[in-house]
Amino acid sequence: MRIFLPLTGALLGLALAGCAFQPRGGLDLPGSVRVQGGSFELRDALEARLAGSGVRLAKKDADLVLAIRPGGFEERLLSVEPVRGAAREYQVAYRVRYTLRDKKGETALDPGEVNVVREYRLHPGERLSQTRERAVMRGEMRREAAAAIIRRLHALSGG
Repeated sequence: MRIFLPLTGALLGLALAGCAFQPRGGLDLPGSVRVQGGSFELRDALEARLAGSGVRLAKKDADLVLAIRPGGFEERLLSVEPVRGAAREYQVAYRVRYTLRDKKGETALDPGEVNVVREYRLHPGERLSQTRERAVMRGEMRREAAAAIIRRLHALSGG
């Protein structure tokens, strides 16, 4: 059994190499990129995805600047409990606006906007777990928005 797992992994690797499988291509952006603006969490998610796509990140003097404009979360009440009148369902929308500029400040990618929408239900008596669930959901929404921006950059780079 001990030899079976490594052998299976090696065979799977050979099979993938033989069928010309390659992971999704990296971003072919000219030079380095700096992410500017937005929340720390969103910048972190964007920088991680950019680095994972083979992009060289810069803290200053970058060839391209991915500028994130203020956006954020908005909550909307969807339904109310009929007996007590307490909130039961919410819709959360996360909006991010961005643009990509070169060193001279000229637009390399038209300004774009990403909207991520989720719904969640409140359960009476589970306040603590709901607070945690809401925080996890917002983190997932930030990562989803970052992925959408990277897909747009990928399309720009010819990927």
